[in-house]
Amino acid sequence: MAAEGRWRGLSHLLLRGLREAAASHHLADLVAPVRPSPQGRLSHHLIDRYLAWTTPHGRPFDPWVRVHVDLGGEVLAICTESTVITGTVAQWEEWTQMRFPDSGPYVVPGA
Repeated sequence: MAAEGRWRGLSHLLLRGLREAAASHHLADLVAPVRPSPQGRLSHHLIDRYLAWTTPHGRPFDPWVRVHVDLGGEVLAICTESTVITGTVAQWEEWTQMRFPDSGPYVVPGA
């Protein structure tokens, strides 16, 4: 989201609209995959610990997850590998403008 759109309550408005659309189609539940705000900057090994963090008031620390919980949602599960993109080392180096000199996990900024 562009900086000028942040902190204006648009996320609450969007989620309420989704909930109303589900209800208008007589759906009892709305399931939405939620990607925590800084997930691209966290190792996938840390996401379960990050999602356990809370504010002093016991609400989720992550602002995007907090919006969902504030509107009645709940975290059902954590998917540490929601998107897997397969490619050769050469392709990954081209796509990311990074070097991958050894096998193993890497954090790709913005991914």
